[in-house]
Amino acid sequence: MWRKKLLDVVNNKYDLLIDTLDRLVVAAIVSNAIDATSGGKVKALIIAHGYSTASSIAGVANRLIGEKIYHAMDMPMEVAFSDVSRAIVDYLQHTDTRAGVMVLIDMGYTKEIADALLSVIHGPLVVVDNVTTRLALNVASEIALQKNIEQIAEEIVPLNQSRWDVFWPAQKKSARAAGDLYYRHRDGV
Repeated sequence: MWRKKLLDVVNNKYDLLIDTLDRLVVAAIVSNAIDATSGGKVKALIIAHGYSTASSIAGVANRLIGEKIYHAMDMPMEVAFSDVSRAIVDYLQHTDTRAGVMVLIDMGYTKEIADALLSVIHGPLVVVDNVTTRLALNVASEIALQKNIEQIAEEIVPLNQSRWDVFWPAQKKSARAAGDLYYRHRDGV
């Protein structure tokens, strides 16, 4: 929301046409200024396809943790990954990364992110795919406790594996009448 207001002010004052890439760069610069006070904690980014997927997950995690842990990078489908990558690099070049950078992404690009970021950061890089709100919250809580990046990766990431269950309706009349469900857990229990 603040991004849109800022971009509207810039657009009105200077009569500029601001495209999606400009929005990403402005958001990165402003977020960097806000993050400058966060000290030596692990820096965390959420990158996801769509107009507000990363922002939404980051917003929920930041709000529930009570501090700004995540910087969000939304990747609209019409924007090339190279453009998003440049915005991420711009953000990280002006950020203290000695404690490390944790990047949570929705899918793919793990190697491309590492290739783009390793030359501009000054600490370890952890890239985790299949970001979920649960994963983001768990990682954010550990960053807030100032745990190191390796501890977070080793302890939290394995806890956030997807689980599945299959539910089947009970057999014929008797089960339907009782409203019972036949339940089979992924472990066969």
